[in-house]
Amino acid sequence: MLWGGEIVITDGPKDGGIDAIVERGNSIYIVQSKFNDAIFSGREPTPLPISFYNDFDKLPEFFKDEDGFRDYIKTVDLSFHRKYGQLFNSIRQKNKDIIWWLITLHGGSKSGEGRLRNIDAENFQYYDKILANFEVSLEVVGTPLPLKLLKLHFSESFTTPDHKRNINTYILQGRVDDFIKYIKDDVEFSILARNVRADLRSKINEDIGHTYDTSPDEFWYSHNGITIVCDDASVKGKEIVISQPSIINGAQTIHALKNAHHFNPDANVLVRVIVLPTASKDAKNLLNKIIFRTNQQNKMYKYNLRANDSMQVLLGQEFIKKYVFYERRSGEWDLNKLKYGNFSHLKSTQLAQILMACQERWHSESGVGLARKNIEDLFEDEIYKYLFDEDFSKIYFKYRLYKFVEEVLKYNRKKLEKRQKRVALLTCLAIFWKVVQHCNHSEKWISRLGETPGKMNYKDKFTELLKRSVVEIFDYCWHFWKKELKKDRDLNIHDFFKSSSWNLKMLDNYPKKINRRVEVAFNRLFE
Repeated sequence: MLWGGEIVITDGPKDGGIDAIVERGNSIYIVQSKFNDAIFSGREPTPLPISFYNDFDKLPEFFKDEDGFRDYIKTVDLSFHRKYGQLFNSIRQKNKDIIWWLITLHGGSKSGEGRLRNIDAENFQYYDKILANFEVSLEVVGTPLPLKLLKLHFSESFTTPDHKRNINTYILQGRVDDFIKYIKDDVEFSILARNVRADLRSKINEDIGHTYDTSPDEFWYSHNGITIVCDDASVKGKEIVISQPSIINGAQTIHALKNAHHFNPDANVLVRVIVLPTASKDAKNLLNKIIFRTNQQNKMYKYNLRANDSMQVLLGQEFIKKYVFYERRSGEWDLNKLKYGNFSHLKSTQLAQILMACQERWHSESGVGLARKNIEDLFEDEIYKYLFDEDFSKIYFKYRLYKFVEEVLKYNRKKLEKRQKRVALLTCLAIFWKVVQHCNHSEKWISRLGETPGKMNYKDKFTELLKRSVVEIFDYCWHFWKKELKKDRDLNIHDFFKSSSWNLKMLDNYPKKINRRVEVAFNRLFE
């Protein structure tokens, strides 16, 4: 069970139909989720099965009285009893607002919703509502910082120098219309290139626009402020001229006002201008920290907060050279897929899972086990640096291994369902990478693939022996799973392949004859 502040993840084989319990202020959200992969293959998601409506709608009944809860808790894993008991007490005492919430990538079912008696249909979040949160503005990878000067007029200001770091910060009561005028000429939103937030068209955006239009004199009291980093700034009278400006916090405001049809000189906003030349390594590290911290005030995923970290930016630049669009921020691919239509698509979260799966173990857990847990954990400081601070040629090789294994599993063992093969994908990758590391010429292969990225293509006739090796690895994993299933008929396939203990056993016991075959296959491929 993963504990994270006010969030308890309970997803497991005996979770009692609850995947997470989230406490926020005086509210408790009891969450169930149902995955569907249709949208990832361009298909319309199927409606959520009626059985899910029935099962989830029954849950509140179990928490109404002691007899019902006593029978229910017997079906739940012992490790969850204490938390579920606390939840039962909160429901009985009525000291918290209880929200039963189901999140799914399925579509909605009117028949299913018609069967609900205990839970409001509004508490079912379907794929269309989820995807709406990922609509983003036209921000492109690699956009250069703007050369145009930003001129802001202000009524009040003061300066706070940091003599130790030789950094000046200007605090201003600036005019909002100066930003609007600037952005109208900045058609590619270059001023937002370092911002980790994209354009989330939400109720908040509407409120920002409404305040600016109808109550501009209240804008100052209603807004948390805008943070800008720049290379240089100079003040003359009641105007500050900013060189190489980049908004790192406040992008939502800019997006909300970018289509304003008039200017309101009465609307002011708190502006913080940090003069931070980025030539030195220390300055770049400080900038990464500022971006990360200033955007934590509102909920953002850690992988988006890392989007403009220098390691992520460099990865994006290197992958582009290999005809791979590396999506550092959620939503960037949707904005750029027409421009990069012939490129492969790789998300930072997916790469993190690939790199972690290739770590045989991290402390007491297997790399695959961690890769299949909470993705955000892979972007915590210690793990993040360990995974991504590696030579690009090795990162690229691991990515191509993953793609090769994915293709092999897709076109082989067709009697198995797609989801059955995918559940073993990271385990197969982990074993494949371990085999490669044990081969004598692995460093040469890594280097050669970087020089000739067209190699290791599934359609290449020289990869036939390599394909057979991957199938052999998969068969080994599948038979291992089947053998354990005979011992325990309640063993869930997903729990098995994300279990650290089972993955470590499979990594320790794979047939060593595969080593020789893989070495022959790679030598033949790169000879």
